[in-house]
Amino acid sequence: KRKRLLILCFVTTPVVLLSLIIVIYITLMYVRLQEKMNVLADSNTTIIPNFVLVTLPKIFLALSISLMDLSYRKIAIWLTDFENHRLEDDYNNHYVFKLILLQFVNSFYSLFYTAFYLKDLELLRKQLVTLLLIRQIIDSIREIFLPLGQSRLRQVWLSLRYEQRRLAEGSKLKSESYNSSSPIRTNSAINLSSIQSEIDNNPNYDDSGSKEVDV
Repeated sequence: KRKRLLILCFVTTPVVLLSLIIVIYITLMYVRLQEKMNVLADSNTTIIPNFVLVTLPKIFLALSISLMDLSYRKIAIWLTDFENHRLEDDYNNHYVFKLILLQFVNSFYSLFYTAFYLKDLELLRKQLVTLLLIRQIIDSIREIFLPLGQSRLRQVWLSLRYEQRRLAEGSKLKSESYNSSSPIRTNSAINLSSIQSEIDNNPNYDDSGSKEVDV
C-alpha cells in the first residue's frame, strides 16, 4: 500500500500534470497561430485563399486533440497498470478518473478558453465546426479505410512471404539434388582414375585388358 501511494504521488501525479500542461501549451499555440493567420489573411497578397489561411490553425488544433486523445488513453492504461491495484474495482476507478480528466481537459479546454477568456463567439463557432468535421473524417478513416488498407497490406505481405518461401524451397531442392548426385560422380571419377593409373603403371596389361605372358 505504501508503494502504491508513492507511485501515485511521484509518478501518476507528475505525469498527469505534465499532460495537462501540454494541453494548455497547445491551446496557447493555437490562439497565437490563429491571431497571426488572421493578420496574414487581412494583408494577403499570395495565391492562397484567406479561408485556407484562417482554417489552418483550427485543423492543427483538431488533429492535435485527436492525437492527444489516443496518447492519453495509453498513458492512463500504463499509469493504472503501474500502480498495481489489488482489486479490479480500484483499477477501473483509477483508470476512469485519469481518462475522464485527461480527455475532458484535452477536448474542451480550448473551447472554454475561446468562449470565456477570448469571448469570441464567431471563432468559437468556426472552431466547433472544424473540430466536428475533422473528428468525423478521422473516425471514418479509422473505421473504413484503415482496416481496408491493413487487409491489403497483409495480402501483399503474405504473397511476398509465399514467394520467398517458394524460391527458398526451390533452391533447397536444387542443392539437395546436386548434393545427392555429386558423390556418385566423384566415386566414378575416382574409380576411373585409379584404373587408368593401374593400367599405366603395370606393363603386364595390354590395351585389350589381357595379361602379357613372358616366354
